[in-house]
Order: sequence, then structure tokens, then C-alpha cells
Amino acid sequence: MAERQVSGERIRAVRRSHPRHRAKGPSLSGMIGGAGKESGPSTLPLARRIHRVGEPLFLSLLAEAYLAWGDGRRARRTTEAGLEFIRRTGARTQEAGLWRLRGKRARMMGDPGEAEKDFKRAMEVAQCQGAPGLALQGAVALALFYCEHGSPGKVRPLLLPLEELVLDPGDDFSQPEVRTARDLLERSDPFPGRG
Repeated sequence: MAERQVSGERIRAVRRSHPRHRAKGPSLSGMIGGAGKESGPSTLPLARRIHRVGEPLFLSLLAEAYLAWGDGRRARRTTEAGLEFIRRTGARTQEAGLWRLRGKRARMMGDPGEAEKDFKRAMEVAQCQGAPGLALQGAVALALFYCEHGSPGKVRPLLLPLEELVLDPGDDFSQPEVRTARDLLERSDPFPGRG
């Protein structure tokens, strides 16, 4: 009981001492489970909001793990559960990633038509959400798919709209998608040696 009171006192101290945290004070106190009178039914709306953000993220990470293990059946069920949760709640935080993972699963299971459709959907969702990094992930997955299926001519037009994101020296070149996209663009350059 004493520790719960200390936690509440610490939160009140943060509210008083740091002006930028004042607006977050009630949220902080509501997130502490069982912190005296601040817990219970009044924290239920906050818990529901956290759940809406957290479940699609958890499901996308789980699907990624299933794909790494080669378990396409479980990866499919997990991505479908994540997409259904997004349709039901409207919490679209991981939608582009789930579509990309669904495409990876379809590619792994030998369904090229579904894989291409899902990768395109991942790019569209990311672009609609204004998330160029997620759009790049979808574009790289689709470009690799095109290379695997004998359509390297489709790679350059696919990645050109994202070329600024890939070739801008200010970007972090350590990200795997950026490195892969750069390699794909360099290999598909119609004018080698210009530069």
C-alpha cells in the first residue's frame, strides 16, 4: 500500500515540476494498475485505447516470427486476425505491415498472384497513411518478388517514386530496406556508369 502511495506522489511531483508533463499527468496516473483510487472502471477507456494500438503490433510481430520459422499456416491465421481486428476497430497502425507480411506468406507458400496483390495493397495503405518508410518496405518486397518471377523491368518504375527516400544522403543507409532498394536501383539502372 505504501508503494502505491509513493507512485501516486511521484506522479504528482512530475506534474508539478515539469510543465510539459502536466497534460500527461492524468494519463500517467491512469496507466498505473492498482494505484489506489485511480484504478478500476475509470481506467478502462485508457486500457481499451492501449489494446487497440497494441494488438495489431503484437500480431504483426507474431506473424513475422511464424514466417521466420517457416510456418505459413500460423502466419496466415495471425495476419488475418490482425487485419480483422483493424477492420473491426478502425485502429490502422499496423495495417501496411500486416498486408506486407501476408504477401510474404503467400510468396513463401507459392501463390504469386496473391503475393503481388498483397504487396501492392501494403504500398497503397502506407502511401495513404503518409508513411514513406512503410511504403518502401512494401515496394522492396514487391521488387524482390518481381526479380524472383522474371520481371526485373518492373523494378525501376516501382522504386523511382521512392528514389529520394533511398538515395538522400541524410537517410540512414543501415536500414535493410534502404540498402536493398539501393542495390535494386543500381542493378536496374538503364545508364550504368553515369554518376
